[in-house]
Amino acid sequence: MILYFSGTDNSRYVARKIAQELNDELISLNQLIKEGKTDELISTDKPFVFVCPTYAWRLPIVVTDFIKNTKFLGSNKVYFVMTCGRDTAKAINYIQRLCKYKEWQLKGMAEIKVP
Repeated sequence: MILYFSGTDNSRYVARKIAQELNDELISLNQLIKEGKTDELISTDKPFVFVCPTYAWRLPIVVTDFIKNTKFLGSNKVYFVMTCGRDTAKAINYIQRLCKYKEWQLKGMAEIKVP
C-alpha cells in the first residue's frame, strides 16, 4: 500500500510511479486527513510505503500525527520515500522514532531530489 502526502504534487508524482511499478494500491493521505479519517488501514501481503515531502528536515507534522493516530494492520514492514530540494538531513531520526512508537520494522528510507 502506497500512502502519499503532497503539497506541490511532487510527492504524488513519485508515489504514482512507485505504485505503477509495484502494482500496488495508491492512497492520498491529504484526502484522509481532510476527511478526518483515522480508520484502520490494512495491507496483508505488502509493506506500507509512505511518500511525502521533507518539511524542516523531517516528516510533515500532519503526517506524523496521522500515522500516530491510525491503526495499520497486516504488515508491520514500512518504507519511507522523502522528496526534498537538497537533502533530508536527519529526517531518518524522526522516522526511526516513529517506527519504534508504532512497533514497525523500518525496511528503508529513500530521498528523491525534486526541483
